[in-house]
Amino acid sequence: VPTGSVAQAAGTASYTCLATRAADGETGRFAGTVNTVLRNALAVAVPICAWMAAIAEPLIRFLFEQGRFTRSDTETCAFLLVLMLPGVLFWVVHQIVSRSFYAYEDTLTPTIIGTATTVIFLPIYWLFTRVFGAPGVAVAGVLGIGAYTVVMAVVWQKRRGKASFSGLGVFTAKAIAAATLPGVFAWATGVKAATLMPEAPVFGAAAAFTLGSLVFAALYLPLAWKAVPGLLDPFFPIVRKIFRRK
Repeated sequence: VPTGSVAQAAGTASYTCLATRAADGETGRFAGTVNTVLRNALAVAVPICAWMAAIAEPLIRFLFEQGRFTRSDTETCAFLLVLMLPGVLFWVVHQIVSRSFYAYEDTLTPTIIGTATTVIFLPIYWLFTRVFGAPGVAVAGVLGIGAYTVVMAVVWQKRRGKASFSGLGVFTAKAIAAATLPGVFAWATGVKAATLMPEAPVFGAAAAFTLGSLVFAALYLPLAWKAVPGLLDPFFPIVRKIFRRK
């Protein structure tokens, strides 16, 4: 869900503007746009990933733990989801950087890098699957998209300069730090809430992810507002649109 709703959406929405900047030869404004889009997309993706990691087990239990889908299946699925969530951040960067290449009418470079990464990681997928099973597939997938994204970003910087990624590492680290503690408390709240209704697992799961979500929001929003200036900026237009509709 975060990959489609954040990464692909940011890449698609920004492409027209990037293509216009590239066509007009506005190198500085192009780099500034890429940097802004990356910051805004990561500012949204980081808390979503932290929140989903915190409530993964009760959410999956509520949605799927019925019939043949057992508690063991829930725990396995939740664990795999948590392993795969870091890959969303790489997908965010990948979607925007790849469209930056496209804006300059270069579709070949991302294709070559992606094909080479796939070939290199095929034996890694096989090895991790044999050794670790399903978790190995998840980890290999994150490593694969991570390598693809990093190489593409390095190639971009060598050709177009580092301005597009200026300050992005520090910003992302601060965003992750701001979301970590709320995520831990949200997870602990969900674990505790789930034990209140052991004979009603579906309702217990609903209570767990609802209370966990509320705790995450209550802690993350003021912490992000005070600790990381600009981190909540992408959310303001969304809130304004919601209230305008009402």
